[in-house]
Amino acid sequence: MRDKRYPFITSDLLIALPVFSVNGVSNFNKQWLANMAFYQLDKEGSTQEEYAKILDEMDWYVDNFINKANSYMFQPGLNSDDFTMTFAQQQPFIKATSDILTGWILPVTFNVSDQFNYCGLGC
Repeated sequence: MRDKRYPFITSDLLIALPVFSVNGVSNFNKQWLANMAFYQLDKEGSTQEEYAKILDEMDWYVDNFINKANSYMFQPGLNSDDFTMTFAQQQPFIKATSDILTGWILPVTFNVSDQFNYCGLGC
């Protein structure tokens, strides 16, 4: 990881969760669950003030990502009923992994609804 440029933003692998009923209405909806990580290199001996500064800097990236994602969902031509994103509480991590990384984990759920008429298949 030392050859990466920091700050760094990454995601773990997406996990698909199919849902067949939403708010009592039967239709196919797929949720994709992921954790986004926003982090910077830290030092093993960093003080609370030093890693708090990193957390503040990385928080700007988290807020920027959320705000851009929200603005994209309301672009012309994108039906916001077909695709939504929800965010859970962001969690800090301090001096994690052997690379000594500090930043935020942001759990994200991508909801994609399927508008296909399955009854046309002979239900």
